[in-house]
Amino acid sequence: MNIVLDYPAWIYAVCILVGIVFSFLLYRKEKTLSSLGKPLFYSLISLRFLLGFLLALMLFNPQVFIRKKNIEKPIIAVLVDNSQSILANADSAFLKNDFLNELSQFKSALSDKFSVESFTFGEKLKASDSIVFIEKTTDISQALTSLNDRFYNQNLSAVVLVTDGIYNQGNNPVFENYSNTAKIYSIALGDTSVKKDIAISNVKYNNVAFLGNKFPINVSAKAFYYKGKTVQLSVYKSDELLQSKTLTISSDNFFHDELLMLEATSVGVAKYSVKISQLEGEYTYKNNLFDVFVDVINSKQNILLLANAPHPDMAALRSVLSKHPNYSVDVYYGYDFKATQKKYDAVVFHNLPSKTNYPEVEKLLLSKVSKLFITGTSTNYNALQNFSIGLQTVNSFTEAGFYIHPSFSLFEPNTNQKNAIELPPLKSPFVTNYSLNTQNVLMYQKIGNNKTNVPLVGFYIHNDAKVAYILGEGIWRWKLVEHQRTNANEFFDGFVQKTFQYLSIKEDKSLFRVALAKNTFQENEQVLIRAELYNKTYELINTPDVSLTLTSSKGETFNYQFSKTDKSYSLNLGNLPPADYSYEATTTFNNERFVKQGAFTVTALQKEQLNIQANHDLLSQLAHKYGGAVFYPTQLQELKNSLLDEDSFPAIIRYEESTEPIINLLWILGFLLLIVTIEWFLRKRNGTY
Repeated sequence: MNIVLDYPAWIYAVCILVGIVFSFLLYRKEKTLSSLGKPLFYSLISLRFLLGFLLALMLFNPQVFIRKKNIEKPIIAVLVDNSQSILANADSAFLKNDFLNELSQFKSALSDKFSVESFTFGEKLKASDSIVFIEKTTDISQALTSLNDRFYNQNLSAVVLVTDGIYNQGNNPVFENYSNTAKIYSIALGDTSVKKDIAISNVKYNNVAFLGNKFPINVSAKAFYYKGKTVQLSVYKSDELLQSKTLTISSDNFFHDELLMLEATSVGVAKYSVKISQLEGEYTYKNNLFDVFVDVINSKQNILLLANAPHPDMAALRSVLSKHPNYSVDVYYGYDFKATQKKYDAVVFHNLPSKTNYPEVEKLLLSKVSKLFITGTSTNYNALQNFSIGLQTVNSFTEAGFYIHPSFSLFEPNTNQKNAIELPPLKSPFVTNYSLNTQNVLMYQKIGNNKTNVPLVGFYIHNDAKVAYILGEGIWRWKLVEHQRTNANEFFDGFVQKTFQYLSIKEDKSLFRVALAKNTFQENEQVLIRAELYNKTYELINTPDVSLTLTSSKGETFNYQFSKTDKSYSLNLGNLPPADYSYEATTTFNNERFVKQGAFTVTALQKEQLNIQANHDLLSQLAHKYGGAVFYPTQLQELKNSLLDEDSFPAIIRYEESTEPIINLLWILGFLLLIVTIEWFLRKRNGTY
């Protein structure tokens, strides 16, 4: 600790002068003290001078430089698989009781040398000590990736992964690359032996089908140690048998894929049950049934991607939209687009209108079709004024990132903030004078680290048509960079899909509107409902309360109240148990009662029942890749000794440097008080008080 007194000389001169004046004014007439001898007299003068000098110096706020030494223990993270498959074997009683007690003792034994952090995982990583084995899915790669991010640039030395090695969501963790240098040790749970069993191992299908069309369901079945037996593979809709096929099990290690074609006969969410008949002696019957939910709709929606010239943005959009079975996507360029009889539900105008006049494009621009404008260097911004976006003349461009508007309410933005913030900027028009349409802004521009109030992505209504704009080209980079960093396109795909879902859905003209993002939810998904109320002039209001009554197919009834957002309403029902649900939303405004009804389905997750054979090979590969080892539940003592004896887990010494006002130090105040006390004592003892 050092005191910083980096002041010019005149400040010290002033403080000395204050000390002299302070002592002079008190002792200039003290004849009693002066008669007691010069040593005592001058000692008192010196004490008063020192007090005055220090008090004057304090007024200039001198700083003290502090350097603290912090020793960080090496960190060990213990990750416990909290999924249902852990208890699917014969040792479940041991795992629920004795093993968890031993694991707690294991962590306590490490705490002297290490900082032990406890986590559970299933769908996601959670900082928790609560181990109840109820998670419906297992994503080992997500758990290790989240751990890697959480302990970035910290002294994470080892990971103890307590799992059976079965993952049914996310990527294979062996093929992921984690940037930290922590060693991965596994405690291998479960049973790797092949059980005598018959199971539906997987069912592949599209979530959406079209009325009157046939759609495929690809069923994968497996059987072990039932050679020569026959089983029935059947598909039911409610209690109606649609198809059945006899399978002859030709070996003790039998696998079979069966493609079934079903017909969509009615609009709505249809439940299909795929069953394989049971045989005596199976290890479990839970994996003999798999339920499939298909949303049957009436027709496809037509999307047109229209550009001034070929551009990678178009390919990025098409790659997302073409995967959606509800969309038929056409791509044209201004110079080759001809009017057709085909009616489009939404049109993308990329760098259109442009400086080149395309008559057929002009007709489409003036129509009441829903539009998405993506502007760029070839856009005719003067012509764009006809659509009330609000951009003035543009002469230059800038690199613009974005941040999400927290009050956006047209749909739930897929804001994986970490990925979104790191996405590259767009080449956007540089505007200083603008009157941009800000009815519903999803993203605002961020120039460097500076957040602006200039919209980047927004939505509004123009001439009774939905309009969206992206003020910048280069969204293809979002897709590319996000995939490079996360091996997925969760943010980009969600952004494109929800934008076109909003644009292509026909506008509801009623004054009271209630909407869900989809009709089918899995039991680990939150069910979000949005509501809007308009007055007679179609202005959004949210003055009255909106209530909702939810009824399940099991006869249960629940009552909810919507929360009020900026100008609309929202209701988060959270995670609901599997069932069919119907709802009725009601509100009253100006003595008029409004009612909206609807339905949706929550489906059960069956992933944990489909595969119960432990995968210890995966754990061995992880341990080999990251310098660890595999242990078993009965070897906790050996793992503890191995970690305690490991020499490559050193503590890290960090120095923390800071400055703070010297007046904040208690010993300084004590020193000043000591000066006053000594002076008072000497004066009192010699009769001057």
